[in-house]
Amino acid sequence: MTKHNLSTTPEVSPPRDQYNTLKRHKRMRRVATALLTLPLMIGGTSDIPLPATYTMNTAEATPLDDEITIMSANVHGWETLQKKPGFSTFMATLLRESPDIVFVNEMIDDPAKIQAIADAGYSNVYAQTKTQGIRESTGNAVLSKAPLRLERVVWLQNSHTTEPRNAMIVGVQTTKGWVWVANTHLSINTDEARRQLRQLDDEIHSGEPVAIFGGDLNYEQPISEPRTIGKSAVRSGRLLDFQAAVDQPPTFPHGLEIFRLDHILSSCFLPEDPYTVDIGSDHKGLMVHGDISKCAN
Repeated sequence: MTKHNLSTTPEVSPPRDQYNTLKRHKRMRRVATALLTLPLMIGGTSDIPLPATYTMNTAEATPLDDEITIMSANVHGWETLQKKPGFSTFMATLLRESPDIVFVNEMIDDPAKIQAIADAGYSNVYAQTKTQGIRESTGNAVLSKAPLRLERVVWLQNSHTTEPRNAMIVGVQTTKGWVWVANTHLSINTDEARRQLRQLDDEIHSGEPVAIFGGDLNYEQPISEPRTIGKSAVRSGRLLDFQAAVDQPPTFPHGLEIFRLDHILSSCFLPEDPYTVDIGSDHKGLMVHGDISKCAN
């Protein structure tokens, strides 16, 4: 695991320069991806990781204060449930709600959209999960008004499906220091999601201490309570030191909102005032408020 010196502010370069660099890297990655996936184009998909990450810190990025708002948003490849374009709705909600941290899942790596997010004042760390042929890659991202730093990407086991999954652990700079967050999108297979959650429970308790954990977990009850055998308490659950907001609303599917699949959990504060917003997706976005004054490392 790579360790970073977090005593200094990350170097910031202009978003336009980063955008042009990103376009050049994107063209190179398309060629490399096409060569790597040529056998897959003939038939089938792959769960072989094709690592691709980037970090874009905006010139306007400033450390966060104690009181913040967090959003979890599965953007469904910037499409609605009816397969209509959803990016403009997402951006309108982003500007209106002005969250300080955003966990994004199923984000298509589109330079024009990435630049629009940067122009709105959001730094962005992206971790690719998959590509097919020379199409745009899809992955997870953490957005913030603060400077960001990628700690590591964790590839999750997917023995039950052919769908690659990962989790990203990212540092968010605050006025009291760095707060570490984790964002993931777990499998739609229940058994596989349960195993991935156990894997992540171990991962986020190693290395930099994760204070906020979120994303589309495809799981209604990600936190299990301890059970008792005889007179002894047994830590049989997952994420037992994390808390969820009381009365968290369901987020899926958009229009019916039956299932609580999107979550924002914290080990250092109780998420409060949960509500959902339209993000132009098959999911609703989940919003919570919190006090991160005790979260900094």
